[in-house]
Amino acid sequence: MNHAFVLQDETGYAVGVAYEEPKARQLCKENNWSYRLVPFYWNKGTEVHVIAGPIDNIK
Repeated sequence: MNHAFVLQDETGYAVGVAYEEPKARQLCKENNWSYRLVPFYWNKGTEVHVIAGPIDNIK
């Protein structure tokens, strides 16, 4: 299983993706964003698309 870190701004919109946690932390610190881990299975032909939109916070 692989994973990606979806970056979101202060309004909850997805603004990007990072594949390494240190890079996700760096970008979030620089831009006052947050991130969440998204696991996925990687198969031949797998494509990862980031579509901007709100990410509901789970409390």
